[in-house]
Amino acid sequence: MQPQYLSSSFTCQNCFKHFTELAILHCSRWNGVSCSKRHPNRVVSLSLQSQGLVGSLSPNIGNFSFLRIINLQNNTFNGPIPQEMGRLRRLQMIEFSNNSLGCGIPTNLSQCINLYYLNLIDNELTGAIVPEIASLVNLQSLGLSDNMLSGTFPPFLGNLTDLFQLSLRDCGLQGAIPQSLVQLRRLRLLNVIDNDLTGSVPLGLYNLSTIEVFSLAYNRLNGTIPSFTLPNLKTFHLTSNHFTGELPASISNSSLIEIINLSANDFTGNMIDFTRLSTLRSLVASASNFRGDIHTILSSLTNCTSLRKLSLANNHFTGSLPNSIGNLSRQLNILSIDRNQLIGRIPSSIGTLIGLSILSADTNDLEGPIPWSIGKLHNLQEIYLRGNRLTNEMPMSFGNLTLLNFLLLKQNNLFGSIPPSLGNCTNLSLLDLAENNLNGSIPPEIMRLSSISIGFNISHNVLMGAIPSEVGALRNLVELDMSHNRLSGNIPTSLSSSIMLSWLVLSSNSLQGEIPDSLKSLRGLQYLDLSHNNLSGMIPRFLVEFRLLYLNLSFNVLQGEVPILGVFQNESAISLEGNQNLCGGIVILNLPSCPSSPKSKKNGLGKILIPTVAAGALCLALAACLCVIMYKRRSFQNVGTPVAIFQMPELLRLSYSDLLSATDGFSETNLLGEGRFGSVYKGTINDDDEQTDVAVKVLNLNNLSSTQGSSSSAIKGTIGYIAPEYGMSYVASTQGDVYSYGVLVLEMFTNRRPTSDAFEGCLNLQDFVSTGLTDRVMEVVDPFLHQELNVDEKYWDCFVSILRIGLRCSKQLPRDRMLMAEVVDDLKKIRNVFPVYKNGRNVASYQH
Repeated sequence: MQPQYLSSSFTCQNCFKHFTELAILHCSRWNGVSCSKRHPNRVVSLSLQSQGLVGSLSPNIGNFSFLRIINLQNNTFNGPIPQEMGRLRRLQMIEFSNNSLGCGIPTNLSQCINLYYLNLIDNELTGAIVPEIASLVNLQSLGLSDNMLSGTFPPFLGNLTDLFQLSLRDCGLQGAIPQSLVQLRRLRLLNVIDNDLTGSVPLGLYNLSTIEVFSLAYNRLNGTIPSFTLPNLKTFHLTSNHFTGELPASISNSSLIEIINLSANDFTGNMIDFTRLSTLRSLVASASNFRGDIHTILSSLTNCTSLRKLSLANNHFTGSLPNSIGNLSRQLNILSIDRNQLIGRIPSSIGTLIGLSILSADTNDLEGPIPWSIGKLHNLQEIYLRGNRLTNEMPMSFGNLTLLNFLLLKQNNLFGSIPPSLGNCTNLSLLDLAENNLNGSIPPEIMRLSSISIGFNISHNVLMGAIPSEVGALRNLVELDMSHNRLSGNIPTSLSSSIMLSWLVLSSNSLQGEIPDSLKSLRGLQYLDLSHNNLSGMIPRFLVEFRLLYLNLSFNVLQGEVPILGVFQNESAISLEGNQNLCGGIVILNLPSCPSSPKSKKNGLGKILIPTVAAGALCLALAACLCVIMYKRRSFQNVGTPVAIFQMPELLRLSYSDLLSATDGFSETNLLGEGRFGSVYKGTINDDDEQTDVAVKVLNLNNLSSTQGSSSSAIKGTIGYIAPEYGMSYVASTQGDVYSYGVLVLEMFTNRRPTSDAFEGCLNLQDFVSTGLTDRVMEVVDPFLHQELNVDEKYWDCFVSILRIGLRCSKQLPRDRMLMAEVVDDLKKIRNVFPVYKNGRNVASYQH
């Protein structure tokens, strides 16, 4: 019988409540519940492991006074372990591993004097290992691994003399291993991996004859390994410490040993003789400063018929690989001998290691051909032979390795063609053949391997011909490098199917034609290098939309305008030199300005003027006010009543014909000033027999002789007002118009022209305004505004706001300037906060 509250939604609070109420009546009918034979209504065992149970442990558990075994392993219980468990005097076994129990180890467990098994591994317990544990004198197995404990390694654990398993892996212990542990004469397993233990290991631990598992890895222990007698030793794990000295030959006496892991230490001298260790399954001794002849070591391992893993990488082994390598265990799965000083050939006898799945011999001095027999290793998944002096052709037998996942042969002297048989390796995900002398064409067979996803690198060879169109089959490929070859023809449009590419390098070939527009589908590109080819045409505009971190198009025959957005904004991220016909781009590139044909000027200007004039019209109210101020500055005579310029009730609406009449048809006699951004005319408006002088500004037009709405055919640029990117000639842009507008705003409010002699060296109008804007605004603003007009202090915020608009519009880089829509919005806000009036009458002028 399994009650409802033992389902996946069961909570332990309910569990123990119902147990205490119902156990007497229905004890034997509960799944996972066992009752006493002498006392049928008394629960003696709760075995509820792997039931998907959740919740916290109820204090009611303390009511099960006859309970001997409680197993809640592999559930999701959380919260503290109840102190009430200390009432369970008959309890012998607590198995709570693989839950989420928290808080500290309950001190009341010390009252469970019959407890011999306590496993709290893989929970979230905190605090120190409580000294009350020492009261559990019958304890034989203590597991506290994989918790969040703290403190030092407690010496009182040495008092648990019946202990045969002590597992304290990754539980936050610090300090030295206590000398008291040598008292644990029955200890079979000592696991303190991955803590922060320091100092030397007590010598007595090396003579505990019962030890089977001796695991001290991933600490900061030091000292030498003494000669020892551990006849029952099966696992000797010392990885990632600071042990020094030579390995004791006495290890060879531990004839039952299966696992030796000595990696990442500072040993010296030679390896031991492994001839007597016939049960050895794994030997890992990489990066430990060992020396010796590889021939001797491998020959002594041929008697280890169960050997599955052999790693001797990153040491100082010398000599050549013996033919006896073929006598190693047929069960050998991993052979790693990379980063040593090995010489000679790879013996053909390696083909007998039929269990091999990983072969790694990188960065040695191996030479000669890759043996044909390697094709017999049908279980091979990874081959690493980089950084040697291997020669001859790649064996066709590579095609037999249908499980092959990684093939890395970079930095050798291989020559000949790439074998088309590689097309049979349908599980290949990484192919690196770079920096060899491979020639011929790229076999289309390998281009069809859609499994290649991590990388495809055939750079720095002498491959010729076109890039096969089959490259489009590499749909999952992330990195493609075919640089430094002799490839020719066009970049295949089918490459657009490789939509996962983030790294594409085709540099230093003889590719020609345009960069295909189809590559716009490669939106994940971050690194693109097409340099040193013969590519022509324009730089594709779609590159602006990519999130490129690096772009190299140098030394081609590209022409036309360089974009100024996207990656092209960052001079350090792009390389364009060696293309003689490029123009435009950001200023720092120092490219010539792009010439414009008359037709393109007219058409382009018309497209720019329409939105610019429309946006300018929206700025009408404030701009008119500014122009009035400009004109009054020049014609102002002592007036009895000062002009209050920031308040006005209702706007006076004027038509275009009114302005045409007021300016005598925009005659030159009424022209007050002319600049790159526009022209300002004096106008006289008659209203109710009263004359009002205004200044009318015309945006972006040079010629108003026609009133039919035609566009100007050219723009007169005035030094100081034209955008820096225009240079001596330019293609009109809205960003350029915004720049000129900003300069004009600054001039109006400062009464300083951008070409003033006051600005020498690197100083310009923008610098003058910017440096004084925070605390010297009265020195920046035209004295006319605050002396003659008696402007109150509260209006300085208005001046600062308008000057900031001028500065933001006249930034050096186009991308940093405001949009005209933003200008309109900001000016509207200023106008609403600071309304304008003149002599009690509203004035406005229309801009065209």
